[in-house]
Amino acid sequence: MLLVVGCDGAARRRDSDTALASASASGTPDSTLDPRARDPLVLMRLAEDHRAPELLAMVEGQGAKHTAALLALAYADDAELVLARLSLLALDPKREDRVAVLTVLRDIAYRRPRDRERLAPESLAACIANLRALAANESESPERRALAETTVNAFDRNGLVPPLAAPSTTASASPLPSSSPTAPTSSARATGD
Repeated sequence: MLLVVGCDGAARRRDSDTALASASASGTPDSTLDPRARDPLVLMRLAEDHRAPELLAMVEGQGAKHTAALLALAYADDAELVLARLSLLALDPKREDRVAVLTVLRDIAYRRPRDRERLAPESLAACIANLRALAANESESPERRALAETTVNAFDRNGLVPPLAAPSTTASASPLPSSSPTAPTSSARATGD
């Protein structure tokens, strides 16, 4: 394929549409998917041409283009927007592509830069909670549990996992203890000391 520099983007769009079309053979297993649909350059173009919510809609529909769209999510700059919904797909026992979904989540976790503004922190937090639940679920396969744990660890290495809240030891902890020098005691307030 020859891509002319300075073109209007129509050639790039056609190439990403070709990747989607090559994945269109209904019921085609991933191992026999047209190699162009697995080519990282084609997947990057696909992610540039389609926003993450649009790619996820193709994945959720499980239509003919679902495999290429799923693989392209790993390259989407705005993938953080759909992390919660994508992690729910990994939890759905009716889906046959759960390992593939977890693999894409792991790839997204490895690619997220630390020094980047969070696009959807609530989506990331929900994704991490879902992945932790999956990793702790003993009825899940060891492969899915390991992928979920690896993904949480990858997000953690990138500084994206908030620390787990420590359990509170007292029901009504005050921010300043009464013996603190900055907190006046009731007797000091009453006498004006």
